[in-house]
Formats: sequence, C-alpha cells, structure tokens
Amino acid sequence: MAGLTAIVYGSTGLIGKELVSLLIQSEVYENIILPVRKVQQTFTSPKIREMVVNFDKLSEYKENLKADITFICLGTTMAKAKSKEAFYKVDFTYSAEAAKLACENGSSHILLVSSLGADTKSMVYYSKVKGEIEQFISGLSCEKVSIFRPSLLLGNRTEKRFGEALAIRFFRSFSFLFVGPLRMYKGIEGHDVAKAMVYQSLFPQASKREIFLSHQIQMIADKV
Repeated sequence: MAGLTAIVYGSTGLIGKELVSLLIQSEVYENIILPVRKVQQTFTSPKIREMVVNFDKLSEYKENLKADITFICLGTTMAKAKSKEAFYKVDFTYSAEAAKLACENGSSHILLVSSLGADTKSMVYYSKVKGEIEQFISGLSCEKVSIFRPSLLLGNRTEKRFGEALAIRFFRSFSFLFVGPLRMYKGIEGHDVAKAMVYQSLFPQASKREIFLSHQIQMIADKV
C-alpha cells in the first residue's frame, strides 16, 4: 500500500492544513498534490506538489489531478462568501467537480468534509447545501466514499470569525456537558478530524458508502 498519491482540495483551511501535515508524516503517502488558487508554499516537504488552478475551470487540469486517494475539504461561510450563489459555488460546485474528476481519474477513495446536520431537506441553507454535496458524491460511481460530519471545529484559523470565536469559547468551557445523546454536538479539533480522515483512508470499512458523525470522528482520532 506504500507509495500512494493523495490530492487535497482545501489545503489552506483548518482541516486541510492539518491533513497535509499528517500526510507528509505518513510513510504510506509518497506524493501529495495541492490544487490552490495561488502559490502558498506553506509546506516544504519534497512530497508536496502545489498546482495553481482556476477552480471555475477545474476540468482543464484533469490530467494533472490524478491520485489514489482524494480528500475534499473545500468550504466557506455565508459571511465570507457574501451571497448564497458564491457560497454554493465553493461548497457544492467546486467540491462536486473535484469529486467527479477524482472518479474519472481512478481515485479509489474519496473522503469529504461535510458538517453535522447536513440534510438536503434542511431549512438552513448551509446544511441544505452540505446535504446536496453529500448526495451528489455518494451517487458517483467511485469505489469508496467516506463522509465526515464534524460539529463546531476547534483550532487556530488564519481568519477571525467573531461569532464562531464565542461559540468555541463556550464549547471549550462547557465540554463536560456534552455527554450521552449530546456528545455528537461537542466541538472537535480540526486536527482530530484530519487524524480520523487519514486513518480511514488507510483502513477503510467494508461498506462502499460511510458517514461519520462528530462523536464517531472523535472516537477514531482518540484511538490513532
């Protein structure tokens, strides 16, 4: 299984950065492709190959986006996107195109970061779009799809989100309250989500399609 090539979409985000760091440390992954909007040079490992792409024309780069395992961590917020259309483009359109190309290029496993509450019938637009991208990717003919639905993500972001910062402070101060049925709502470190994703990419379950809720993601991370 050694000598794998991984591609990580969304490598500049909280989970994406943690994911790339773990892949660099892994003896199994030999090459890591990072499609980016502009040169980042965040990672100096010889395993890394940054590719500056136009995400609106991702299919034009198809021949250079071949990997054994595809991680999709693309995502934004309504506040940053400024409109539903812009949000949809990142969280659905770009993610869908990345997954479609992965299948066409022979990736054996797609691992997607979604969100707790993802539901195509949700009245919350964010959750509805997350549900739609889950449904789209699950409907592709890829060999294996793993979907991760974390609760509120904890960790150091490069961008400041005031409302989210307050929520994180609350979750960290009162984490002891989230037990039993509430444990799936407990905040989770981005690093732990990344750990669980790497583990599942190496030791996938037998089912063709699998969904991991936040507390299940934490359980995987804790045993790694």
